[in-house]
Amino acid sequence: MKADITVLMVIRNEEKSVAQTVKSVLNQTYKNFTFLVLDDGSTDRTPEILESFKDKRLVVKHFPQRAFLTKRLNQGLKMTKTRFVARMDGHNLAEKRRLEIQRNYMLAHPETVLVGANFTRTDEKGKVILKSNFYQTWPEIKNHILEKNQFKHACWFARYDILKKEGFYNEKFRFSQDYEFLLRLVAKYPVANLPDFLMKDVAVKEAMSQQHRLAQAWLVLRAQIPAILRGDYPIWQGVYVLRTLGYVANSAKYMVTHLHEIKDR
Repeated sequence: MKADITVLMVIRNEEKSVAQTVKSVLNQTYKNFTFLVLDDGSTDRTPEILESFKDKRLVVKHFPQRAFLTKRLNQGLKMTKTRFVARMDGHNLAEKRRLEIQRNYMLAHPETVLVGANFTRTDEKGKVILKSNFYQTWPEIKNHILEKNQFKHACWFARYDILKKEGFYNEKFRFSQDYEFLLRLVAKYPVANLPDFLMKDVAVKEAMSQQHRLAQAWLVLRAQIPAILRGDYPIWQGVYVLRTLGYVANSAKYMVTHLHEIKDR
């Protein structure tokens, strides 16, 4: 039977977790999928570990040089030939029925173009440190998407034809590319979140640098302003844009202070 789902993952230097991540996908209750993994220039044992799996559903593409997530995601989408696309990230573990549950929802709701789900975050010892609580219906999500991203990127399950119609990810966004894409989708098409916890996110010690947090906040702002100017969302939601601007200013201030501290040492 021809696969009707492509599970798309871009990975780089995840030797500690990649085996468990891959197993969590290959052990899904729904079996009819292709697991497309793009290795973005890993310099550790990630390529070797990926090649150790012999499952025919696993298709691995190795790239010797790093191109970053957005470009690799678009490359993977251009290779996709299935009806549905499910996202996956390294150091994430999919619950066994994840694909089955999300696929069943999409089949029962043909108007919906993307469905997400809740997730738990654990520390490296397995202790739960966070449980998401996303809004579930399209009106709720549309009313709160500018306030906060209402989807975990690794939980996306979407109709491929709509992603293609909307031009995939904007490659001007090295970070926050999922949020920019969501702002375009949510304004035009029904989306939903399931209440189920279908993903486990394992926190890693290497926290994102302040520089990257600043870049993320700036790109969130760059995504929000055009969405408001296009009239995709009510003008009153511009208050959330002002809040993001505050985040950008605070991040920039912190970064400048930090750089001065380094210089003074």
